[in-house]
Amino acid sequence: MGHNKSIAYERIVPGRGDMVMLRPALVTNIEKNPDCDHILYCTFEVIPILSDIPGLELVGIPGKNVSQRHIVAQNKISDVGYDRVYVLNNCCVSYELATMPNVDKSRQELFCDAIGVTFDANKYNVRFSESELEFADNFLANLTPPFIGIHMKPAMAWREYPYMEWLINRVAKDLNGTVITVDPEYRYNGRKKNVSSLISPDIREVWATMSKMNLGIGVDSWGCHAWGSTGVDVYGIFGPTDPKIFLQYPGKMAWAPLTKLCPYKKRCWYRPCASPKDTMPTKPPRCLSVLSPPPLWQDIVCKYGIQDWLIKSKKYKPLDGDIKSEMKTLVSIVGRGDMALLMTEGLGGTTALLDVATKVYNQAKEKSVVFVRKFPELFENHPYVKDVELIGDADFEDCIDPIRKSFSLVGGVKTGTAQWFSTRYNAVGSYDPLYDNYPSGIKVLEGNGLNFIQNINRSLGLPYKRIENFTFNSEEVVGLPFNYIAISNGVDVDHRGLVQTKSWPHCHWEELAKLVDYPLVQFGTDFDKKIHGTIDFRGKTSIPQLLYALSHASAVICQEGGIMHLGHAVMQKNVFVMRGPTAGTFFRYPGHCCIDSAICVGCYWDTPVWWRDCPRKIDAICMKSIKPELVAAVANKISRQQLELSLY
Repeated sequence: MGHNKSIAYERIVPGRGDMVMLRPALVTNIEKNPDCDHILYCTFEVIPILSDIPGLELVGIPGKNVSQRHIVAQNKISDVGYDRVYVLNNCCVSYELATMPNVDKSRQELFCDAIGVTFDANKYNVRFSESELEFADNFLANLTPPFIGIHMKPAMAWREYPYMEWLINRVAKDLNGTVITVDPEYRYNGRKKNVSSLISPDIREVWATMSKMNLGIGVDSWGCHAWGSTGVDVYGIFGPTDPKIFLQYPGKMAWAPLTKLCPYKKRCWYRPCASPKDTMPTKPPRCLSVLSPPPLWQDIVCKYGIQDWLIKSKKYKPLDGDIKSEMKTLVSIVGRGDMALLMTEGLGGTTALLDVATKVYNQAKEKSVVFVRKFPELFENHPYVKDVELIGDADFEDCIDPIRKSFSLVGGVKTGTAQWFSTRYNAVGSYDPLYDNYPSGIKVLEGNGLNFIQNINRSLGLPYKRIENFTFNSEEVVGLPFNYIAISNGVDVDHRGLVQTKSWPHCHWEELAKLVDYPLVQFGTDFDKKIHGTIDFRGKTSIPQLLYALSHASAVICQEGGIMHLGHAVMQKNVFVMRGPTAGTFFRYPGHCCIDSAICVGCYWDTPVWWRDCPRKIDAICMKSIKPELVAAVANKISRQQLELSLY
């Protein structure tokens, strides 16, 4: 071997990220034993990850699986006869399986323990060749800094973040720089001009380019380790596995918070959202599936303080006249039955299209085809809706292009703002310049003093003074009492009964049931907590039946959420809404009686997770301060008046 002693290492398990995490152990042991030969037996695919370590010889081992490669490696090691042999195949997984979910050692530390050295986060010692660095410089030369890299695909589906393309578009929209994807099998084909795809068969060229980026965003896979090992700051989108264990690097490390919608309420490692018999889940876990890109991006901006990287918002000036003029031009070229509306929101937001379809028909005499995620029943029998198409959980950016290629005119509607798109009228395919100075974001739009539906109509150049989100579909419900009050303690079906900062405390609901003199009928989903003393209709009504029940109640009592919107859609005159974080005009309907906190209000979107954690750290005292006695007094008065009218 050329020296007195020789040391062999066996790691024939695939995984580039693991090889990055193995580097400190190898580098430290080589420095500790400089007079020894160091030979690592590994898979061929990971050799480039370690090829720059001085004093390390790499031997690729063939084989279809770990067992076959292990036999080949052991035969070679036995034939040579080494002074020391370290088998590193199972040292990490065996420890994690034995201790999860309470794993408290990183794989870097476990590799070091197995070899008998101390882990040092500064011992990755990645060295790139001149040609590799030249490739990186040439690739970045024509791109605008700062550079944010995004690694999309993990090795296994149970670590996958399902909204990566949406996140790319969201980051690119705000970034005054370039977003760079680093997956060799992915090429960005979206509309954002400041997104570039780094594609090269040479993994070291890709790695060298990643080392020159300003920030890396990635799932639990090789990308995070590639950035971290070269000193680049990393934001990890980790679900089942624990990022603070895996991200042991010298740069700044941050990661996505674990949402409270996670069924396990903790990092569950190798059992994400699976039955005990399911050892290899094939779907993204629940904890990542409910993590939306907009708040995730806000969390990244906040944790890294990169506000200076963002495009500066332009000063808003009213554009009502310009948009109305454009609307008239667009309507004049639309053919019969060739208009569509798109909205990707929940139950409450979807009701906005009931209004927009009405306004569009009044202006253009055209019925619209509406594209929504769900709740098609809202649009049945609507006189101004031609058809309903369901798009499931798809996001807005993925849907707008194929829809606008099929229609002469498409109204792309979001919460509080909207835009006209027309491929056939304009070769560019949209009217982006018209909306450059138009405000976006709920906190900004709140300053208009308008409901979110009024803001939508205003941005489309439609009349916006009156809200007409009325539905024309209902089905009679059997078993409802006389002169009842409809109540709901839920927010929406997607959050599955999660108690949010805008939720009225359950103990207040229970107390209300004792104080009201008239029958209380509880509506909502099966996930909503049962209120004792009420007639339980949770999960027992279809959308048409729910609309019937709300319209025939003497009053509706709820918090800001889907039921509130439906209350207006059925023209219920007595809707009482308890509000705290979302108090203001943006979600308020004319005629609704809003019972707002007198202590603290209006903190929605002060933080990305305002709906989950009180932004002002006072335990959502706003909603707790609304007393049941006050709500009961109002409810009793209204119900008494309704009873007197019916008897008269």
